[in-house]
Amino acid sequence: VSTQSTGNIGFLMAKVLVRRACAEEADRIFAMVNDAYAVEKGDSGLAFKTADRYIEVGEVVRDVEEAEFLVAVDTESPEEILGCINVSFTTEPDGAVVGHYGPFAVSPHAQGRGGGNAPVSYTHLTLPTKRIV
Repeated sequence: VSTQSTGNIGFLMAKVLVRRACAEEADRIFAMVNDAYAVEKGDSGLAFKTADRYIEVGEVVRDVEEAEFLVAVDTESPEEILGCINVSFTTEPDGAVVGHYGPFAVSPHAQGRGGGNAPVSYTHLTLPTKRIV
């Protein structure tokens, strides 16, 4: 595990780079997250939701601009988003900083390539949290 500095945050793990998402990637993030969450949509098997995780691209743009929205990309194909995690923070009355995940998604086409492990590892190693919910 090493860190990489490019003027933006960066965390390199195997062939996966974790970095902050940008609003220009909102369309790709929107499609990837909804594709990953599709298994939960419906009324049989694992399904229990009636709508996509994101209803419109503007929701992704808002999350990217307001929170710590990270994407995992393949270093050999950096335009391919393997996974993502959105982390926001609140401070509890006792002063504890609490991180909230959501969405956390891995492209169904990138399972097993580190697109989930890398952003979660980065989050646990570097973000100032005591509790994660």
